[in-house]
Amino acid sequence: MRDRSFLDGPYARLLAALVLAAVIAALVAFHWEDIFPPEEAAVTGDDPVGLCIAQRTAEIDQMIQENPQMSGRRDTMIARIAPMCEDMVGEGTADPPSLPGS
Repeated sequence: MRDRSFLDGPYARLLAALVLAAVIAALVAFHWEDIFPPEEAAVTGDDPVGLCIAQRTAEIDQMIQENPQMSGRRDTMIARIAPMCEDMVGEGTADPPSLPGS
């Protein structure tokens, strides 16, 4: 007489390992760009928005080097660059992202 259930057998463990592998594969697939961020696209001379974004980003990085206490606001300033540059070029249609605490 057999006292072990199916869940204690090798097939159940193999099934559990396959489910675990599928879950890990799905998580890696969903978060691939978070784990391995894509390289910054090269800015061409024909893209005025891209040139504006690159210039403003460099200005913000320079400002943070000169004033390290501003480093906590870098993400907010960078997030507002693209809408600002699009508006300056005339391609903007969306509102800029809201400030934290707004």
